[in-house]
Formats: sequence, C-alpha cells, structure tokens
Amino acid sequence: MPFLWLALPAAGAVANAGSEPRFPMNDPRQVMDLDQGWRFHFGPATDPQRPGFDDAAWERVSLPHTWNAADGTSKDFRRGLGWYRLRFRAPAAAGRRSYLRFEGVSTVSTIWLNGQELGRHWSATSGFCLDATAALRAGADNELVVLADTTPRDDVPPLEGDFTIFGGIYRRISLITASPLSVDLLDHVSPGIYLTTPELTDERGVVRARIRVSNADKEARRAAVVLTVRDAAGAVAGTARADHVAGPGVTEVVLDLAVAKPRRWNGRSDPYIYQAVVEISADGVLWDRVRQPLGFRTVRVDPVQGFLLNGRPYDLHGVNLHQDREGRGWAVSPADREEDFRLMMELGCTFVRFAHYQHDQQAYDLCDRLGLIAWAEHGLVNTLSPRPEFAERCVSQLTDLIRQSYNHPSIVVWSIGNEVQAQRYPFGPDLLRRLSRVVKDEDATRPSTLATCYNEVPGAYDNDLIAHNQYFGWYHDTFAEFPKWLDAQHAKAPDRCQGMSEFGAGAGVSIHRAAPTVRDHSEEWQALFHEAYWRVLRDRPWVWCKAVWQMFDAASSGRHEGERAGVNDKGLVTRDRQIRKDAFYWYKANWTAEPLVYITSRRFSPRRAAQTDVKVYSNCDEVELVLNGRSLGARRVDDHVALWNGVELVAGDNRLEARGRTPAATVTDRCVWTLTANP
Repeated sequence: MPFLWLALPAAGAVANAGSEPRFPMNDPRQVMDLDQGWRFHFGPATDPQRPGFDDAAWERVSLPHTWNAADGTSKDFRRGLGWYRLRFRAPAAAGRRSYLRFEGVSTVSTIWLNGQELGRHWSATSGFCLDATAALRAGADNELVVLADTTPRDDVPPLEGDFTIFGGIYRRISLITASPLSVDLLDHVSPGIYLTTPELTDERGVVRARIRVSNADKEARRAAVVLTVRDAAGAVAGTARADHVAGPGVTEVVLDLAVAKPRRWNGRSDPYIYQAVVEISADGVLWDRVRQPLGFRTVRVDPVQGFLLNGRPYDLHGVNLHQDREGRGWAVSPADREEDFRLMMELGCTFVRFAHYQHDQQAYDLCDRLGLIAWAEHGLVNTLSPRPEFAERCVSQLTDLIRQSYNHPSIVVWSIGNEVQAQRYPFGPDLLRRLSRVVKDEDATRPSTLATCYNEVPGAYDNDLIAHNQYFGWYHDTFAEFPKWLDAQHAKAPDRCQGMSEFGAGAGVSIHRAAPTVRDHSEEWQALFHEAYWRVLRDRPWVWCKAVWQMFDAASSGRHEGERAGVNDKGLVTRDRQIRKDAFYWYKANWTAEPLVYITSRRFSPRRAAQTDVKVYSNCDEVELVLNGRSLGARRVDDHVALWNGVELVAGDNRLEARGRTPAATVTDRCVWTLTANP
C-alpha cells in the first residue's frame, strides 16, 4: 500500500478568522548578534575562561570562523582545542530573561560567561541555547568564552565520514533577551511552536499549532495566546485565541484555526508561504511574539508512482549538498549559501539532500522560499560506538534536527543516517530501530528514511523509506550493471518505496581523455557516467528520489586522488564555484526548459589528435556546428545530445560554435581547442 503521511482531521471546533489582537507592535524579544570582536587561540591555554584573562596576543577573528580553512584538505588538518573569547556590552534587561543561542560549534563545546560555566554541547552541527540570565551583567561589560574541541573521540557522532569535519564557531551566535512569560526558547532550540495542517482541501485548510508557553516566574499567570496566520501579502487569513493559565515552568497550548481556500506550497512552480504568528499577552501587554513559516501541502510516496506532491506525481531530481567551500570550509556566509542555491536552481533541481548532518536553518529557509523539496539528515555515518553516550547523543542530535527544523514545508523526510554499518555491531540494528521510533514519536507527519549502500530494503530497521548509494561504473562493475541491479532491488520489495540517494563519478577540470576509462577522474568519464545513470533513472518513476553525488566538490581529508588531494571531486561544480563541469550541463539540458546548447570537453585543450568527435548537450530541436567559420551541418538533438564524429582539426587554434535552434529562439555556445604537433 502507498504511504500517506497526513495527520487525522482536527477534533472539536476550529477557530475562524477574526480581527487582529490589539497589542503593541514592537517585538518583545531583542536579539544582539555576537559576530565581531572575537579573539582566538588554537591549542592548550591556562584558565582562559577566567575573567580578565589577557588575550591581547590572540588572533582577531569574526564569525563564522574555522581554524581549518587553509588545511581542511590535508590529512594532517588540525584537530584539538580552539579557544574563543569575546568582550561585549549587554543591553539593559530589567525583569527579563537572557539567553545565548549558538547555531553551530564543532565539535564538543563548553561555554562560560563571566567565569561561570553555562553548559556543554555534544554535536558539530545542531544548534543549542543556554539560559544566561544569572551570569549576564545586563547593561554592562561581559566576557564570553567558548571552547570548541575537535579532539578525536568515540562518543559523539559522526565518528568518521568521507568529508572533513571543520573545527570552530562556524555559525552565528546571538544574545536574546525575552520576557519571563514567553514561547519556550530551550526546547532543543526549537521555535517552541510546532505547526501541522491536519486537514487540507481546496476549500479549507486547518492549521494546528502546539505552543510551548514558558513562565519563568514563581507564580502562575493568566495569559492570552493568539495564533494568527497571514498570507504572503501580510493579510490575515485566520486567527485563534486561547486564555491560558501558565504555571511556573513550561505548559503546552494547542490552537486550531481554519484558512479558507488555502494556496498550496507547490514546489518550484508555486512555493507559496504563509506566516504563522504566535503572540502571548498578559494584562493587555504583549510579552512575546514568534513568527514561523507555514506551507499547506500534502506529500505521499508510492511504490509505483514515486513521490507525489499535493496528490500529483512530482519528480524529485537533484543533488547532495555539503556545507563546504574553498578557502572557508564550513564557515560559509549567508551570501555563500544564496549563491549555492542559485546554482542549484539554474541546474533545474527539484530536490536537495542535505548530507550528512544538520545544516544551517538558512538552507532550509531557502528551500521553503524557492520550492526545493528537502531531505534532512541526522549525522550518523558509517561506523558506530558501543559507548552508551554515543547512542544517547544519536537520539539527541536527531531530536535537535527534527524540533529545530519542524516547520519547514520543504522538508518531507527525516534521515536516520548514511551507510550505517549496523550489521557489524550486535547493537547496531536496535540503534537504528530506536532512531526510527524517534522520528515517529517526534513527527508523525513525515516518514523516516535511511541512505544505504548495503542492498537493504525499506523496513529493515522500522524505517518507512530507503534510498541507495550506488556507484556502478565507478567503484565497481560497469554502467550496464546498474539497471539490472536497480530492477532486482525493486523486485525484492515491489510494495515498498526505494530511492537513489547517491550516484556519481569524480572529475578534475584539468583531466581529459579522448578515450576515458573508469575512475580516471576525467570530465569525459564523469559525463558518460551521468548520461548512463540518468537515462536509467528517468524511466523509473517508482524511484522516489534521485540525488546526484554531489553538487560541489568538497573537502575530504582522507582522499588522495584525481586532480588534487583532500577533495572529493564528484561535484558538478568546482569547490570554489567557478567552473560548472560538463556533467552540470547534461543535467541542465535534461532538467530545464530554457533553450540551452553546450559544447562538451571544452577544457580539453591543447589536443594532440587531429581527428575528434564533438558532443553537444542541448534541449533544442537541432544544433548546427561551425568550425573555424565553416558549417559542419546541423544535427537533430537525440536525447539531449548532438554528435559529430571524426571532426578534423587544424594545427593551432580551432574555433567551435554550436547554434541551438527551437521554434522560438536560437542560442549559441563557443570554445577554442588548440591542436599541437605530436612530440
């Protein structure tokens, strides 16, 4: 039977749209970014958490920061203790609570404020928040100290992987001041609000909000909790209110409201986002306000039709993405992420798998805005540890991922791990089953999945879905074996849903072969690999997701192959984002409708053979090839390829121009190949 992940209709009455509550329009929360003015020291230090410690000789840095920006591709990249110190003046906060929110510190972090230890966190990629009220000197100078420790250890996942784990404070830190009566800030750094749409038709959509109300006072308070849904233009689409007695601590309020004729979040064609606003007031005063994205959509995965969005088949084709960039490692900026997403949109992606850990919330926000379907993944990779702390931190990290990212309509699946060698360990299967239960307990509206290279089938660990990482024609066998294996895998469990979470081949932009061979890291072999794989995958709609490994070359300190050491070069784009490889344009020709023509092997110059084939990728009807001003004729584009065999080059520069034609447009591409004399 197909899987359908939709909650049951809301029970009881549903609040209808009404007038806005009359509260002051200021935001009660104050957020102060703490990204400038840091001092950094790598290695041991004597009591640097002590107030007044002299850090004048330490390096000046700003956030985001990693100490591995230069050596992250080296097998000997620095791992150990990274100390950070910041002096900052806090705003006045009389009668308010203060919190320090960290978006990402790698790997194990310890935090001190004014000499007082606030807490520790065991994850390189999930956010965390600490109550700083007692230690903060409001309206005065403060000293914040962060220890980021990447010393190898066996109690924090991931233990290893085909990627560099960069050290440092590589995401944002902020100081938040909030009212003592507020939406909870300490629930695994979630927004404190969990949104679902348990009922959705063309005429009506029901929004359900579970709101965690925190009261830091010793006495109960009577509060009004108001949920308002606004459309993309800011107009009120619905309002619901509950009068709530908030006792000390955290209590939960559930509000339902109906939105008439909801506009659906519909992938790239119409990524329509509403905004859910929760306000808490008492005695006529607004105490807190939190905004969250809201998208109305249904998703279903079917063993025959594949992925369905809003009841219709929707092909999930796209890429795997690491948070890594040349010269910056994991310390990427918001502008860097936006550039990455522009390139993915240019490619024609409908889908992105966030490998192999939790990514910055901005990445999921961009998926919401742009209409990219997202696979969110927990940081359990390959090997396991028998330490009880390891299992507990697997659970904690997965809980962090789900709660922090719960409200993004773009996210449709939670992955419990990647290529986990569960059968090697007596406790391995039980750990994966436990993680599958975490997904079911935390979020009944989305399925769990697992990325595997071990020919496992869905349900082996109580997971709802599965997807495969396979590299026929790269690590083993040939392209021709791939469709046989894929169909055999489907035949094992024809009533279960299976996808392709990884497939790819390495390529260096300076490596070229007239007769490419397996694992030669030439652009030509990478292109042949992807041509073969996509022709198989596009004709099998039951494959619920199809994700190229990978969008960009990425640091992997253990690799020593291809064009340069320490880089996994299977990207469609170079690590510095400067060069789109030939395979990029193969997918662009297949995945986009804007007229395209692209001459492959354009960087294969100089050349020594006078006779060569010329291959052009295009989505046009026909392509004409011109060599040194002379037309070599037009070819009909066959399966996005136009080919000229045995083209004769002349000594010196050869100027090629391809002219693609459709009934509505003509597009051109040019390159120069230099023919040199044989030695």
